[in-house]
Amino acid sequence: MNQSKKHLARLTAFMLVAGMSVPYALPGGMNVKETTVMAEDSAVAPSTVDEFVLNPTDKSYCTPIFDADGKNSFNMDGRLYHQGILLGDGRTNATSEITYDISGIKELEFNYGHIDNTGDITRGLTSKITVLLDGLKYDEWEIKASDAMHERYKIENKSGASELKFVRTDDYYSICAIADITVDGVASSFKTGGTEYKSVSHFINSGYNLSRTAPFDKAAVWMNGRQYLQGIILGDGSSFAGTEIMFNVETIDDLSFVLGHIDGSEAKDSIDITFWLDGESKVYSLRKGELAKEITLDLTGVRTLRISKPDYRSQYAVADIKSKSFPSEDNTVITPVHKDLAGLLDGAYDKYNATVHNGEGSSYFQMSGRTYYDGFVLQMDNFGVSSEVSLNVEDINKLTFDLGHVDNTVPANAVIEIRPDNAAIPPIELNYSTLVQRKTIDVSNAKIVRFTLKTYGIANSAEAKYAIGDIVADGYNPAYTHIIQDNSSVKEFISSVYDDNYSEPSDYIKINGVEPAQGLFLGDGTIFNRDVQAAFNVENLDKVSFKVGAVEGFKNYNATLAVYIDGVKKDEVNLTSDMALTSLSYDVKDATRLDLRVPDKTGETVYGVVDFEITAKPASEPVSEPIVSPSPSVSPSPTAPAYSVKDINGDGKTTPADARMILKAVIKTLELTEEQMQAADANGDGKLDSLDAVLYLKSVVGAE
Repeated sequence: MNQSKKHLARLTAFMLVAGMSVPYALPGGMNVKETTVMAEDSAVAPSTVDEFVLNPTDKSYCTPIFDADGKNSFNMDGRLYHQGILLGDGRTNATSEITYDISGIKELEFNYGHIDNTGDITRGLTSKITVLLDGLKYDEWEIKASDAMHERYKIENKSGASELKFVRTDDYYSICAIADITVDGVASSFKTGGTEYKSVSHFINSGYNLSRTAPFDKAAVWMNGRQYLQGIILGDGSSFAGTEIMFNVETIDDLSFVLGHIDGSEAKDSIDITFWLDGESKVYSLRKGELAKEITLDLTGVRTLRISKPDYRSQYAVADIKSKSFPSEDNTVITPVHKDLAGLLDGAYDKYNATVHNGEGSSYFQMSGRTYYDGFVLQMDNFGVSSEVSLNVEDINKLTFDLGHVDNTVPANAVIEIRPDNAAIPPIELNYSTLVQRKTIDVSNAKIVRFTLKTYGIANSAEAKYAIGDIVADGYNPAYTHIIQDNSSVKEFISSVYDDNYSEPSDYIKINGVEPAQGLFLGDGTIFNRDVQAAFNVENLDKVSFKVGAVEGFKNYNATLAVYIDGVKKDEVNLTSDMALTSLSYDVKDATRLDLRVPDKTGETVYGVVDFEITAKPASEPVSEPIVSPSPSVSPSPTAPAYSVKDINGDGKTTPADARMILKAVIKTLELTEEQMQAADANGDGKLDSLDAVLYLKSVVGAE
């Protein structure tokens, strides 16, 4: 049979299968209206169109596909195709082309696009497909992996061309396809359509063209202190490249989910995550520390959903996914239930430049001369980058806490923002020299609360360090409230100085020819101008007296000593190089903090404060007793101490005063003898730390 007769025979076959009156039999004698599954080997018989696809006249790096045995299907736009042409092999850097004889054919229809999960998706490269009829360009398309599903395309052979050629160039390492081809209305034996999803798990695992994304199923991902057991992770946490994932949503009319930042991963101040519904974009902005967003998308008439996150090392997640188009799955979200304060603090998340102390006794921090065992410390770095921490408070109604500057850290002012959920509350201004503030916030309508220490343009606020301590969450209290410095002797009082900016305790200070005495240097003797400060906790004192004068051996310039009690200036004393030793006395019985300041001290000036006298409050116990949380399982025994304790201070008794000595030894303000060290090791682990002080205190209070 010559070539023209072959074309006529092929055209006649197309017309017959399309329903015209001339009889035509499929292989094996099967009628076109009967099943297309062949009985002999359960393989699908090709239609005449499929035979056409399988028989090009020429090809280079292209593969005609007819999936007769279910082994050669391919995916494009989230659909499964069984018939078509693969353009490119994904390995060879060469032009792909394929040629067909279309003599007598009037039109062809097909889908075209990028084969799912091929090529370097992250680079956003473009492939170009050119259609030629008898060597002349008929059309040309550019294709990217990120494209939404293309409309079905039709070639009309109005010129009567005899040769059709597809040429694929540019992004050689991806694979493109011409799929689900029909010729003059005759279709493939296979039908192709959108996926009918059977479950949420089926949907999330059907994503394609993934770039630094990962579905998770029955594995925990944390957002806002909650556990989510099913969803999609956006970002790998290490690369700065962008993130994408695509879904075929032809069979879905709606999609609901939670979109949020994954706890503990890096985060920008604000980031935009885009959901592309075919060509329409919906952008959701997420701020750092913000509550996860609840989102519902109307997908009616939408075929492709693409989710993209810009290039940054952060991680976000789409979770708690639901749709009316497939069954929901139960128990995929776990909300925390706090049983004690330690559990609340252990659940703190998104800790940036922040340290959490959960009250277990081995770590502590100090504010206003007090020692705290529970809470968190916020510190901006030396570039002034903010410090943050968040708590999940879904089962908490009220938080009460102490807020203040951490002792002996950079004297820098700052502000703190406290945001229940996304509510905007006026920031609290913080001054390093002010008292600890007791604050209460209502979180009854909130899921999370976020604490952010920042500058708000305040000068010299880099490295500012503040803390939240003695937290009470509804009925859950700290195991031990803060401990106050004992101040049982003048030496202990002087050594307890904090926020000592260019001041220093000493056992040898010589002033105006007077015999050397124990006291405090005000100034460091350098040539630089300084603001000098020294602060003392006076909560357990009624009165503080001392003398001030010029220290011998320094070139002392005139200066001023300002005395503050609880942040209020109470006195101002002129300081001169030839001044007489001046006595000062202050009533502090209702105060917390005593400040001695020499503002803008000039050059090598050094003054001294000596001959301290302190009067303790009568019949009061400065050390706070433990407060037991309401859980029955943590109630201490009222009779027997949990640890072996011994007398440390030699008064023949084991009391909270002994616990205070342990704490002073830990913070290096008191040196114990070897015998005292052995007695102070309450848990018997061979070392002395703040846990021993806590355990000792717990034992003696329980025994009293």
